Amino acid sequence: MKKRLGRLTMSSAEMYCITVRGVVGESLSSFVEGMSVRTKLDEEQHPVTTLTGKMIDQAMLMGVLNHLYDLCLPLIQVQRLDQEAGVRVKKSRNRKSVP
Repeated sequence: MKKRLGRLTMSSAEMYCITVRGVVGESLSSFVEGMSVRTKLDEEQHPVTTLTGKMIDQAMLMGVLNHLYDLCLPLIQVQRLDQEAGVRVKKSRNRKSVP
């Protein structure tokens, strides 16, 4: 079954799940206010952080991604979530699954 994108626009608020290798520190606190931040170890015992929450628009999403890049945190995946159900809309390709 094909999922619909609804009214996805550059200015629409959407829920996202962003996963990076490493630990997100205090420098990202202004960007992630209201988002859940969870860090755990992957199978190779490397810290992996998952940020989940609403981005008010695509500019905010890009700001968070750029800040993570500036912190030299390798991006593992970005997924748009279904806001009502809180589930992933589309599986993204990633190199390794994080437990």
